[in-house]
Amino acid sequence: MKPVQLSAAYSIRSFCKHIGLLCLLATLKAHGCNLSDNGNGTMTVPSSGLLIRSCAVGENWTGSSCTGTSTGYTWQSAMQNFSTGVWRLMTKEEAAQIAPNAKTCWSVTGGAWNASWTSTPDPNDDTVAHIAGFKVGLVGIALRDNKKDVRLVSTGGNQGNGIPKNSCDREERNALAAPGMRSDIRPFLEGNIQNMDTGNLTQRLEGARARATELPAAALFACLAAKDLRARMSPAEKISDDAKTTGRGARGG
Repeated sequence: MKPVQLSAAYSIRSFCKHIGLLCLLATLKAHGCNLSDNGNGTMTVPSSGLLIRSCAVGENWTGSSCTGTSTGYTWQSAMQNFSTGVWRLMTKEEAAQIAPNAKTCWSVTGGAWNASWTSTPDPNDDTVAHIAGFKVGLVGIALRDNKKDVRLVSTGGNQGNGIPKNSCDREERNALAAPGMRSDIRPFLEGNIQNMDTGNLTQRLEGARARATELPAAALFACLAAKDLRARMSPAEKISDDAKTTGRGARGG
């Protein structure tokens, strides 16, 4: 059989796209595991302070490791669910910080889909987007319709425990430490909260507060719901709410 001749115009990128292969583009040197394990389901890139979840979305953090199977997402579905928020998809540039330093980090490289989406599309081809290939320590591209892992990152400040400095950080930390907790519990709850009308959310907030002492996830929901409800208030409503809170504090109630 006569061998196939590829013209110079037929690039490696086009060839990989044609046969559906993952194309690894970066020339980064993989350095093993150089991420700092925070012991709470997150890891830190020492050079930048960038945080990454130890577990892929769909896996559960047991308090010491990840169990379960990661959920595969197309690039479009990953963007719809995780493109914004405190914990979100990494960019191509952030993936370049993480990938070469995570090659032997089993808690990061253990996802079922072998690579994780970034939020960065390819500027020259609207059918592909950039991915982080943690097992090989490189950044590459893949067809957007393929399913890949989702690993969430955060650029929030670090309190020394890997959790960003932001409202509800303590509740999030406690929820992530609970056995069997899904690794994306915060964005999962935030997505549900955003889709609730104010009346329904207020009712569910009261129910969550009633169970907050026994269920860490309920405490996190209550914190996030209260934060969201306040964001929905008008300036006048916020002033009134602040006055009520101050009054309760002055009375010790």
